[in-house]
Amino acid sequence: MKETSKFTMVLDGMAFIAGIMVVALVLIICIEIGARYFFQRPQVWTVEVCEYLLFSIAFFGAPWLLKEGGHVNIDIFTGRLGKKKLQVMGCFSTAAGILVSAVITWTALKVALESYQTGVLLTKTISVPQYPFILIIALGYLCLLGEFVRQFLSYIKTFKEAGKWSGGGF
Repeated sequence: MKETSKFTMVLDGMAFIAGIMVVALVLIICIEIGARYFFQRPQVWTVEVCEYLLFSIAFFGAPWLLKEGGHVNIDIFTGRLGKKKLQVMGCFSTAAGILVSAVITWTALKVALESYQTGVLLTKTISVPQYPFILIIALGYLCLLGEFVRQFLSYIKTFKEAGKWSGGGF
């Protein structure tokens, strides 16, 4: 039986929370449909709450999706490459993912702190603080960063095991 790391459990937990959010989203939409069409009393809060849920689902689910290899792949080019070249491309793409995720995580944390300190509110139908949503972005990208690092290290390990780092080329 394969041992599950704590990080994998975090990603799985975030995906589970995203799943709960999807169920909540469906229930809220059903409430809105029922209230609007059966009782002629539309609820003013449902659209906004659904927007916040959709936003959160994306950032809670993306790291798990990366772990599972579920992101969209365009294989018209990569399907023609050999295993070695695919691994080199994977190494470079995960390195790019690390860089982008690190920058977005850092920026989101900085913006969240500023938003918290200044008390910025998102005001539509409901007024809510902005910083929790920016923290969701930071959390999502921090976990993406962790998964990109894990995949990058896996590529490096594969290269080392194949002896590609000992004077040989790619």
